Order: sequence, then structure tokens, then C-alpha cells
Amino acid sequence: MDIRVGEKVTGVIEAIKDEGYLVSLCNEVKGFAAEDSLLDTVNKSEVDEGAEAKVRIEEKKKEGHFNVTIIKIFSKDNFQEKPDKYLKNVSHEKQNGGEKSEEPEVSEELEEWFSQLDQTLNEIRENRKERLDVDFWTV
Repeated sequence: MDIRVGEKVTGVIEAIKDEGYLVSLCNEVKGFAAEDSLLDTVNKSEVDEGAEAKVRIEEKKKEGHFNVTIIKIFSKDNFQEKPDKYLKNVSHEKQNGGEKSEEPEVSEELEEWFSQLDQTLNEIRENRKERLDVDFWTV
């Protein structure tokens, strides 16, 4: 893939240096964003090593590196932030020798749902009777 000047591409912040940020682009191409080359919408505190970023290619240097401007930092999703929270059931099963956790039977859930539905329908019928009652509308 050929990267051209002015193009917007995604990359990963590889290293944070005193002068700026080293960004790894596609095909092992490197880019460098000076510390002052952050777009106004990007906060310096959001830029961490390993963070995924969208950059705009500003110029190509003779060494094959690019000068870039960081235009957006992608936030980590919930799974990346707290993987243990989402994998606790899997790890629990691994620790217990592969035993599966007990799941409620569908028939019990369905019966409970039908009873709630029946109760709600009865309440609606009673309210309808009151609305249709002639005495209800007379003063």
C-alpha cells in the first residue's frame, strides 16, 4: 500500500519521546508527529503508547519516514478496558475443571413471563371496563 501526502491513515502510537510521538503505520512504515502537531480536538493525556490513532500525512522525508499530524485518538472499548469483567464466566469455568455454570431452564422463564403478561392484561381489562362504564363518564 502506497501512502501519499495528505492522506488520512490509522496507526498505533509506538513510542512517546521528548520531541513528539513515533507512530507505526501500515507495512512497517513509521511516522513522526511533533509534540505540537496534535489537532485541537486531541488531548495530550489521551496519547499513550499502544493507542490507536488516525493521522494525516504531512510530508515524506528522504529516509522513508513521514511527518504526520495526529487528528484523532480512538478510545478503547469496554472489553479492552476491563477484559476480566467480560471473561469472568470463562475463567470461572476453567478454574473449576470445565464445569458449566447452571443455566435457568427456558420453560421456567417462559412460565414466569406468561404469568406477568396475564397479570398485566387483566389490569388493562379492568381499566378498560372503568373507562367504558357509563357512570364513570357522568358527573
